Amino acid sequence: MIRSLAIVLLFLVGQRTIAQSEQLSDVLSIFGSVRDYDSKRAIREGIIYVSIGDSIVSTYSIKQGKYSFTLPLGSEYKLCYIAPGYFKKIFIFDLRNIPPTESKNGFEICLDLSLKTEFQGFSQEILDMPCSKCAYNIESRDIEFDKVYIAERHALYDAEMERLKKIKR
Repeated sequence: MIRSLAIVLLFLVGQRTIAQSEQLSDVLSIFGSVRDYDSKRAIREGIIYVSIGDSIVSTYSIKQGKYSFTLPLGSEYKLCYIAPGYFKKIFIFDLRNIPPTESKNGFEICLDLSLKTEFQGFSQEILDMPCSKCAYNIESRDIEFDKVYIAERHALYDAEMERLKKIKR
């Protein structure tokens, strides 16, 4: 009876507790800090929306410039980092196609990032695209960021900043 009650209570406590108990297997633990791009100061509060397809499946808080959560392996996730007064940042984590023998210990990524203060004129189309993508690499047996994609995104961002500088002149 007590064991049954404990199982029911564990279920009722919520997804966060269940995810923490799975941290050693079949999950990706993501943690890090969020800072202001210019001042390098911690962004005190914000929200991270986690979506599968067009559906938000969870939200997590950025508190005192830090965050931490887990994602079960087996899906492709879109993470959208949002803080008041800052441009959002979107990341894609493709956690599909990971062999079961490789997922038994789970994965961990420290993702420290900076957000740029919002200003008028920046292309919304660029902001709506992921700034980074990552997926499981069978050769390294780890989850890795797509460096070519990131370089392409940086080039788009830099070109947009140049366009805005020319308008201001």
